[in-house]
Amino acid sequence: MLGDFNVTRFGHEHSSSNRVTKAMNEFNNMIRMAEIEDLRTSGWKLTWNNMRKGRAVIEKNLDRAMGNWQWFNTLGDSFAHSHNPGISDHSPISIQLMQSPRPSGRPFKLLNF
Repeated sequence: MLGDFNVTRFGHEHSSSNRVTKAMNEFNNMIRMAEIEDLRTSGWKLTWNNMRKGRAVIEKNLDRAMGNWQWFNTLGDSFAHSHNPGISDHSPISIQLMQSPRPSGRPFKLLNF
């Protein structure tokens, strides 16, 4: 699951406030009920900004990539990357897919002659 959720999960995901809101609690409850979790993410930590400068700037982590246990089991080493927003108010996110190695089905056999 990838997108702009219009709400942060944690207080540290907001540049000008660290309080936990009702919307944040509801979002986290939905995440728990859906049994999903954030993908490991590199790049920009705060993915949205209000396009203002100086003291008026507000930044938040509104955009994220998440997966369920099946995703992590199959693509466990995958991660998301938040890119420079450029002229947008949102940072584009890409996902690097990495399949977990699967056993070949045949055990290794060493023959010593």
